Amino acid sequence: MSTISEFCEKQGVRKDVFFSEGVAIDSYEEYLYGSDVVYDSYPVRFETVQFKLLDTLWLSLLADTVRSKEGYKPIIPSYEMKENEYDVEGWYDFYIGINGYSKSHVDSCMTFTVCNSEEDDNEWEYVISLDDDEAMLMYDVLNKECLRLFRKSCSDLLDESKNEMEDR
Repeated sequence: MSTISEFCEKQGVRKDVFFSEGVAIDSYEEYLYGSDVVYDSYPVRFETVQFKLLDTLWLSLLADTVRSKEGYKPIIPSYEMKENEYDVEGWYDFYIGINGYSKSHVDSCMTFTVCNSEEDDNEWEYVISLDDDEAMLMYDVLNKECLRLFRKSCSDLLDESKNEMEDR
């Protein structure tokens, strides 16, 4: 069972609800084409677009679950926690990419970075794998978000990324 499936089962929420309510593109951050990143030793071979996601309650709770398995304090407090039982100053940065290679057009994982934490894993990046079903749910949400925010579909952005790649 995937990390997200386990989390959703424990929280009593359907995966489609988790994705539709918990995943949103951060509109204050620019999306990044794969060709924008410099790969000196390994060139980009297919079109990619990277998004920063909003630090939503659902994603933060998922990240807390992943980190708690490693023994770290959560960032999101529950109502019965005392201040010394959670990380008061920390937050997470979440990222996901789409690509022109995979069947679902979504990267096989999303990542999060621990920011401003008191814990030893500050600035560590964690990976949360997506199964095929989760990747399709993620793509649907990202596509709706892209249309809402940028007035372009994920497919349009991948086409732009491919054109950028070919121009370089």
